[in-house]
Amino acid sequence: MARELKFRETLAGLLIARGFRRKRNAVARGVFVSPSALSQYLSGRAQPGLETLVRLANFLDTSLDYLVFGEEHVAPSAIDPGPVARYIDAALAGVQKRTSDHAGLVGRIGQALAAEIDGVAQRLANEHTSAGGMLDDASALALETHSLVTDVSTPDLRYNVVETDDEQIATGMFTDVVASNISRRRTYRFLLSAEEMPWERLVTGYRRILSRRGISEEALAKRCSFKVTPHVLPIGFALYHLDIDALQQDDRLLYERVRHAIGRGDHLGYVLPPSNDLPENAIMGERCLHATLRSFEALWTSKSSVSL
Repeated sequence: MARELKFRETLAGLLIARGFRRKRNAVARGVFVSPSALSQYLSGRAQPGLETLVRLANFLDTSLDYLVFGEEHVAPSAIDPGPVARYIDAALAGVQKRTSDHAGLVGRIGQALAAEIDGVAQRLANEHTSAGGMLDDASALALETHSLVTDVSTPDLRYNVVETDDEQIATGMFTDVVASNISRRRTYRFLLSAEEMPWERLVTGYRRILSRRGISEEALAKRCSFKVTPHVLPIGFALYHLDIDALQQDDRLLYERVRHAIGRGDHLGYVLPPSNDLPENAIMGERCLHATLRSFEALWTSKSSVSL
C-alpha cells in the first residue's frame, strides 16, 4: 500500500526541531532556493524537485524517506525505487500536461545552447563589469570543488556549521563539498577569530558531522585543521589553490568568469559578506590576494595561534 506523503508537515517539524523556525532564510540559502519557494513548500502550494529534496535532507541531517513520508523506511534486500518514484509522481500530478513536442523542443534548445557556449564564454572573459568582481554562494561552492588546498579565515564558521537556538550543531551549506574534498585527499585549514565563540563545541560538532559523512579520524587529523588566532578577524575570507585544468573542463563558464582574478600559483581568493544583507562574496584582486596569502600563512604559523 502506498504511503501517505507528509513532506509539508515533516519539513515544518524539522525546521522547528533543528532551530530554524525563525531562520528560514538561512535554510533557503543552504539549499539554493528562494525564501518564497521555501514558504510555498511549507504551505503546500509547491513541491520541490528531487535535487532540492536531497539538499533539504542533507541540510536538515535527515533521510529522504523521513523528509517525504515522516517515517523511516526499512528497505528490502533489493533496492526499491518505489518511495521516490511515488513522490515524483505525486509532485508531478499538479504540473501542467506536457505537449507532445516537448521532448523535441528541449532537444532543439539544448543544441542551440551548446552552439552558443563558446561564444558566451569568450564574451564573459572580455567583460569587465562591476558584477565580475562578485561571487555568489553557488559559484563559490562550485569553485571549492576544484580547490586542492583551501584556507579559510572566519569569525563564526557559519558556512560550515550552524549552532541552532537550542545549542545543537547543524550542517552548513559547504559541509558536503568539504567532506568530498577531504575524501579526495585535499586539505583544509580554518583560522578562527579570537572573538568569544564556543569554538571547542563548534569544531567538535563539525568533526562529528564530517565523520558521519565517512571521513575517518586519521583523515580529519591530517587534512582538516583548526587554529584560533589571538587576533580579531572582523571579516572572513577564503583562499583556493585551484585545479585549473579540472575547472576548465568541468565548468568553462565559471572559469572564464573568474580567470582574471586567478593569481600566481593558481590561487583565487574572495572576501565573505560582512553582513547577511549582502548576498555575494567579493573576489580579491591580485595585490590583495597575495597580501592575504602571506598574512594567512604568518598567522597560521605563529606560535600564538592555538590548535583545536
